[in-house]
Amino acid sequence: MIIYKTKDITVYDELQKERNKQIFIVKFCTDSPDFVLPSPLTHFVIKYGKSYNSQRKYANELCLFINYIIDNVQSSQNEIFEPLKTQGLSGLTFYHLAHYLNHISNNPEKPVLLGVVGASVSLGAK
Repeated sequence: MIIYKTKDITVYDELQKERNKQIFIVKFCTDSPDFVLPSPLTHFVIKYGKSYNSQRKYANELCLFINYIIDNVQSSQNEIFEPLKTQGLSGLTFYHLAHYLNHISNNPEKPVLLGVVGASVSLGAK
């Protein structure tokens, strides 16, 4: 399962002034809350989410999508997800995205954030 949480980091601006910034980390769920194993998807969230709210939105939607993919790969109910068992995320195609978009359009009850901003948010079943 993939979750996201906020993390405080120190950044330096062009004048070498130190300032604190809060970013979202997309991470793999582990048993230890202190252990953070960031996903490579974190780079996408940080690169394209320029503002705090954009990062939060991207992290939330990305976690929903990836957890949907993981659930379908593990359930083996649809053959479109079978290649992902061996290829991983590199095997994703637009068919997987279309399958997910059909799923969320046919299930109007959108998952609600289960935590507060700054807390770990886990979406989807394991």
